[in-house]
Amino acid sequence: MRFIISSVILLISHSIYAENILQLDMETSRSQVAIIIDDIGYNKQRGLAALNLPGALTYAVIPSSPNGEYLAKAAQRQEKEIILHAPMSNIHDYPLGELGLVDGMTEQAFNEALQQALGSVPHISGVNNHMGSLLTQKAVPMEWMMQALRDRGLYFIDSRTTSQSVAWEIAQRHGVPSLKRDIFLDNDRDKAVLEQQFSTLLKVAKRKGFAIGIGHPYPETITYLEENLKRLEQHGIQLVPASLLVDRFSPNLQKMQAKM
Repeated sequence: MRFIISSVILLISHSIYAENILQLDMETSRSQVAIIIDDIGYNKQRGLAALNLPGALTYAVIPSSPNGEYLAKAAQRQEKEIILHAPMSNIHDYPLGELGLVDGMTEQAFNEALQQALGSVPHISGVNNHMGSLLTQKAVPMEWMMQALRDRGLYFIDSRTTSQSVAWEIAQRHGVPSLKRDIFLDNDRDKAVLEQQFSTLLKVAKRKGFAIGIGHPYPETITYLEENLKRLEQHGIQLVPASLLVDRFSPNLQKMQAKM
């Protein structure tokens, strides 16, 4: 019963948010793109530059980062969408900083760190993973995570830092609205590579109706997006918050909507 109630609440809350965030003609076949800017919170000036990009981008804020709360509040004032960029253990043993989620944690320790992380960033609508090429392969901690997100009415974007991730599948099973990242825009910051990745994002959106791209607040990325976001409209593609794509295209929500 708790699962059913939580799922209905999720469906209603995400539907209401989608209706209010943009005036969207749901009867059109127009493709849509969400662009998430990860790693917000450490560099204040780069974060502000990212927030000043035009349009409905989504910003993933690292918990307990020096400027995370400030930038999240600034994003909210600009009516930008904010999600938690949850640090997770990775196959390279890169440091996670505070409130990192790692393999081998007890359920209690995991949930305490996750709840602190969720509470440290104001105005969040969802979560994606920061790194996580190890942890997102692990079913048990992903089960714990999705239970917490479902209880809070949050969505999940699997950043797909490994092809072996089980995070999206477990989110779907727990009734958490969720999608997967399609394109990393700036693993290589060379302008030619940025162009290639952005063009691929457009192609994916046209082919399947939507796409999710992830970038970072690098100066090269910000400059490129300042110059090229307008191309979305030129290609008939709408830039939307990640929550709107989740509301329309998350398979578990689609199944629930079909039954109502």
